[in-house]
Amino acid sequence: MDYQLENKAVIHKCFGKGIITGYDGRYLEAEFKDAGKKCRFQFPSCFYGYLVFEDNDLQKMIEPEVERWKKENQIEKKKS
Repeated sequence: MDYQLENKAVIHKCFGKGIITGYDGRYLEAEFKDAGKKCRFQFPSCFYGYLVFEDNDLQKMIEPEVERWKKENQIEKKKS
């Protein structure tokens, strides 16, 4: 699926708020200015426990992609 992710705000569990600076369909790059970090993440797995979109509508849009990835990789839900 063709997502327009550049310049979208994300929140990383350790680095805090960041901005997606690049996306090629397989990887996305994000800059976390407050943490002084630039990171490259595999898509969509990075949205399983590491990143969330600041925009709830965008997060909901990406969730089916994450669920597909989990199913393809036989990732089970963590038990509480």
